[in-house]
Amino acid sequence: MENKCYIGPRGVKRSIFDVYFKDKKTQEIVKIFKYKGLEDLYYSIFTESCIYFFEGKNFPDGKGGLDLGWHKIIYPASRFKKYSSKRLIPGYFLKLGTVVYFVVFPDFQYCKRGIILNDKKQFTPEHIFKIDLKIEI
Repeated sequence: MENKCYIGPRGVKRSIFDVYFKDKKTQEIVKIFKYKGLEDLYYSIFTESCIYFFEGKNFPDGKGGLDLGWHKIIYPASRFKKYSSKRLIPGYFLKLGTVVYFVVFPDFQYCKRGIILNDKKQFTPEHIFKIDLKIEI
């Protein structure tokens, strides 16, 4: 619903951030480790109020699968900490032959400027779109 958007950063970057887990029974958030390594951002789009960031997979032969690694989607969020006034919206793009699936997740929320790896509210998709690119002649 915004008038302008800009292509944001992409590529591999070295990052450092804390990783947390949420205890299923107590809902307590526990720091598990400090991540120090590479994270790969496939694509990002900036608007006035949002940053959309995406993980992408392409299987031209149509074989592959929904190998959705949540950490591969949210690790790149670490590079957007300084934009805390914007909504951060993660997505996943999967192309299987001529069929494209586009998954949009709820707004990403930091935990003490780190990432909760197993927060069910964040990794349950809000929207899933299926697009068939096959052209019938």
